[in-house]
Amino acid sequence: MDLGGLIVALGNPGRQYEQTRHNLGWIVLDEFIALLERRGVSVNPLKGPRAPMRLWKARIGREEWLLCKPETFMNLSGEAVGALVRFYRLKTESVFVLHDEVDLPLGRMKLKKGGGAAGHNGLKSIASHLGSPDFARLRLGVGKPAHGDMADYVLARFRPEEGDTLKQVVEFAARQVLEYTCEDFNRVMNAVNSFNLTEEKTPPTGETEKRNGR
Repeated sequence: MDLGGLIVALGNPGRQYEQTRHNLGWIVLDEFIALLERRGVSVNPLKGPRAPMRLWKARIGREEWLLCKPETFMNLSGEAVGALVRFYRLKTESVFVLHDEVDLPLGRMKLKKGGGAAGHNGLKSIASHLGSPDFARLRLGVGKPAHGDMADYVLARFRPEEGDTLKQVVEFAARQVLEYTCEDFNRVMNAVNSFNLTEEKTPPTGETEKRNGR
């Protein structure tokens, strides 16, 4: 199998965690698979090495890509990733992780290679099992709670009023994952890092004057 790389989406298994902030990586991977299928790309289930996971393969362009959802809980995500990297003899640099990021608001995302885990237990686990943090990651903003417990916040579902923003985020992110498989990394990084649904729109001059009582 001529492998382009491994795309890993982080989340927690179980129906109670579906559509929660911590599972945004899974949500994006689901949309990515749907996008491939709409474009006529076959996404086939694959039996992987012995570790709890859901695994698929898809031929994108001239290369096969592995798509994975670890089915351990978030803080053990590295078990599946490490098993796949060893089984398929992959380089750390060929691993691409999709994960939620509390340090970015919903409507922002960042693409980067390497770096710290910033307290994200899934990233910590992967870096530990790979022996290196030098994998790519798509940091999908979910924001922070104004008050209350962080764990309760990330394990909660998105609010109804966030639905439109979430839909745009997921669709854009899935397209960029596809671009990642066939485009220059820096080009995709620039597109991802420029994405922003949180900026306030500047009103026309006339509106500004009205608001200022002019």
